[in-house]
Amino acid sequence: PWSANSISTWRFFFVSTKSPEHSASNSCCTLTSALLSETKVALAKLQDVTAEAAEKEEGKERAEYFKDTVKPAMDELRSPVDKLEMLVDKDLWPMPSYGDLIFEV
Repeated sequence: PWSANSISTWRFFFVSTKSPEHSASNSCCTLTSALLSETKVALAKLQDVTAEAAEKEEGKERAEYFKDTVKPAMDELRSPVDKLEMLVDKDLWPMPSYGDLIFEV
């Protein structure tokens, strides 16, 4: 049976806190966490500006709002998501990749 004590002993044995593997793992986790935070903020902004777009008068006013406000918010969301796609295993990625869209649709 495993206990917290034995697990931390084995962890220390296999992954020293000064080992390159541990450092790389921490860096990857830190980067992933930062990108997820950036994604969350960008998604909230996109949801807000999209809701505002629905309140605009149809036609030129709404089209300009989409061009000037919604499209840039979409780009802000796309940036961290594109970076996350390169870090997250394909089997765990919840969205279709560019390859999926181009070759499998």
